Amino acid sequence: MQYKRSDRLGLEIQRALADIIRNELNDPRVAQFASIVKVDLTNDLQHCKVFVTVYGSDEEKKSTFEGLEKAKGFIKRQLSDRIKVRKMPELHFVPDDSIEYSIHISEILNKIKEEEK
Repeated sequence: MQYKRSDRLGLEIQRALADIIRNELNDPRVAQFASIVKVDLTNDLQHCKVFVTVYGSDEEKKSTFEGLEKAKGFIKRQLSDRIKVRKMPELHFVPDDSIEYSIHISEILNKIKEEEK
């Protein structure tokens, strides 16, 4: 299977972002249980959508995204130190609730299974 350059770079950015947020970002607003689910990089490598899942309340989610937006410059500098590209793509943090949705669906299916018994 052949990967496009944007796919390969997206995987590298995802790994580096996860490490930066976990180990180097000292913003108390960013939740401890924030994880990078997926990274979508445009073909021209100018924009990068970062899908983030936050385990916690709605208030924690909101403050995490505020913290990530404020720390965007720091995160971008750290990324450029780790990944060598001509121009680092602009980061766009997007909330991702696919894990919560799958848990919800799983609970519904379990409920249906219990009712059938």
